[in-house]
Amino acid sequence: MVTSLHRRIPRSQWVKQPKERPVSEDQGKNLVAILEYIRDCGLSFGSFIEACLNSDDIVVKRKVDHFLAHGCPARCFDIWKDSIKKDHSKTLLTSAMDFVLKFARPEIERASHTMNIGLPATAVTGEALEQFRLENILREMEGHAPISLALLRGLINDKRLSPFEPEIPAVPVVASVVLRTWNRRANFLQGIFSLYFYSQGATKSLVSVLQRAGLSNSFDWIMEGLDHLTTAHLEKIQSILKDRKQPFMIVYDNINMAFRRYNQRTTNKDSFENGATATAILTSEMPAVEGVQDATRHIRASDLYPSKEQDSHLKETYRYHLIEALRRRGTISLKNPIPEPVKNKLKVERTKAYPLPSMHIDQSTVEGNRDILDKIMKVLQLSPETFFDQTRLVVAGDQLTLARIRSVARLRWDEDLAYYRVEWAIPVLQLFHLQMVLASTILKTHWGTRTTPGSLSSFVAALEKKRISPDKSSFHDLDEFLRHVFDAIVLLIWEIKLKSEEELSSKSSGQMPHSSMDVMDKVDGIIGQYLTATGLGGMANQQSVNAALFIRDMLFYIELGSAIKAGDIGRILEMIRWLTLTFQAGGNRNYANELLRLHYGYPPTFIKSTTIFLQKSDTRQKSSNLNWGILEKKIAPNVRTFQEIARTVEKMFKTPHCGTNHSAPSSVADIDIIKQRCIEAGFFTHDDISPDLVVPAVRDLLAEGRNNIVDKRRIAVFKKCCGRYCNEDAGEMDVEMEEEEEDAEMDEERPTIADDEALEFPEFDISQFDLDEFVENNFC
Repeated sequence: MVTSLHRRIPRSQWVKQPKERPVSEDQGKNLVAILEYIRDCGLSFGSFIEACLNSDDIVVKRKVDHFLAHGCPARCFDIWKDSIKKDHSKTLLTSAMDFVLKFARPEIERASHTMNIGLPATAVTGEALEQFRLENILREMEGHAPISLALLRGLINDKRLSPFEPEIPAVPVVASVVLRTWNRRANFLQGIFSLYFYSQGATKSLVSVLQRAGLSNSFDWIMEGLDHLTTAHLEKIQSILKDRKQPFMIVYDNINMAFRRYNQRTTNKDSFENGATATAILTSEMPAVEGVQDATRHIRASDLYPSKEQDSHLKETYRYHLIEALRRRGTISLKNPIPEPVKNKLKVERTKAYPLPSMHIDQSTVEGNRDILDKIMKVLQLSPETFFDQTRLVVAGDQLTLARIRSVARLRWDEDLAYYRVEWAIPVLQLFHLQMVLASTILKTHWGTRTTPGSLSSFVAALEKKRISPDKSSFHDLDEFLRHVFDAIVLLIWEIKLKSEEELSSKSSGQMPHSSMDVMDKVDGIIGQYLTATGLGGMANQQSVNAALFIRDMLFYIELGSAIKAGDIGRILEMIRWLTLTFQAGGNRNYANELLRLHYGYPPTFIKSTTIFLQKSDTRQKSSNLNWGILEKKIAPNVRTFQEIARTVEKMFKTPHCGTNHSAPSSVADIDIIKQRCIEAGFFTHDDISPDLVVPAVRDLLAEGRNNIVDKRRIAVFKKCCGRYCNEDAGEMDVEMEEEEEDAEMDEERPTIADDEALEFPEFDISQFDLDEFVENNFC
């Protein structure tokens, strides 16, 4: 029958598909005849097609190829999927799946061995992890397994609301899981996920579950990968510093770890241990070899008194921050905002910081700081014999750290090598610690009592604030509280100023547009009336004087933070001059002396180093089974890598920010409460709130500091102290006596602000650790 049909078709049509025409009545009769003939031959429709496709006859193959040309099989599938009856759909789907798998399985097997998506533990490096993109997996799949990728896209991407939306991330994830089942070495995505899960606090059992699900590598792979990641990280910084051409500085600080014991015994109790973590930061220039302490011999008290230019700059910063407070709270609306003051702003560059392994060494002792310095130089593989002869490095930390470093230098003054004499170390105060001490000083100065009108203690009680006290405060809570009080008093002063000029009626409210010149004139009037010695002397009551002094102290604090954030070393140096005087009266003589050293002993370019980075690996990022070995070799050197992985993964999967489960109180409500308390306390009014009430005066830190510089000869004492430290005949007994004096002072003057409650032994759960917030709070 096939042959007879073939003879009726002209030869010219053998290589072309017949044109599609509607089935006429005659053609329908022909189809019926063909089907009846197939039935008469004892063949079903399926066996007829099978015989045609499996025939070895050349003529039959030619005829079949003619009918299958121009996408006929695809058209058959399209027709069958819409026309097949439900009774036959199951067998059809089974056959269709077998047909697809026949081509997809070899494709997947070939792709799993040829695609460049493997990440062995021995190849884990920072550069390899930075190259991770989901698009890379899709690109590889398109080249090696297009059928499988099309199948996955058909199953998943139809859930998109529109074809213009980006591809759903589940496609490359499922593709990676499938590839890993065929070849365990195709594990790049699983390797990224493994490090991400571990950095987020995943336990060993959870990692095992995720491994069985195909989403992660094994826990042993993570441990081995972190070892190689640490090795590659340290080799990189060692190679950078090897040729002595790259300037760098060292920052280190203490780190506290709580070790919990499940079975408590007398010899097996909870413990709290102290250690240190360090970071090497690349800088733009190396300090001069000449001694930096010689400049302290030429300091005079008159050098600390501001010039007219510096007074003018201070007034400009006052004006800017007062206007910003009004604008921030919606009191004024400026078409042309007041520009931020600029003196010597640094060029914006990416900070190159290299975290170093943590150390189980007590940083609070002289011996501990000596061992820390030795350990850092050993890790960096810097030769004591040759590297430090003509080298000076900035070592940044808090005041206690700097005092201990100087003690080490005094103890080693008679060593043969410059390295052991610690001549290469230039101790520099971290500005982050300076901010903490200044905030603590303001709190102690203006604390008062709960019954004192307008005191910070009364505001804390009104707001029912916790974690804020003169003895110990959370820095972030204290910073927020001080800024709220500042904004409230500034808003009150602004309203009083407008009322005095009859510009604020009893019915007016809301945001009012002002011209820039008009606002500047009014703010300049506020500065002259409330922030000058003449204005303080003309106030009606003591609580108003206290409030004005608080505004002045807070302007110093806000300007310091703003200058650090902007990277303006000119503004930082200007503020250091004022804070040096302030700290001479604030019970922080050690910090005042450090500011003298910082301002007069070091070139201004090194202020940049103290604004960049405060690396402090928070041990809350792992569970309570964390030990010093894991922290040293696997976590501390890779904390920046963990941060980058988390940022990359969460960005690719569009993960929403996970906040706390507690709703934050409204800052507007807090400011309104504080402002109302200020009004009740009689701020900047001539009305007597209570004639019998005696409000104690707070200390004018700036005025007292100036007097102490002159009357108590603080400069002379400082010079004598520096000269004694520089003498080479200082014996061990002298050093011990000096350390005892410093310890006694630091017990009183050391900052009482703590980021974590040391005695509460918190559980170390990284799921509660916000890495972005940590970087924002610790990267200046």
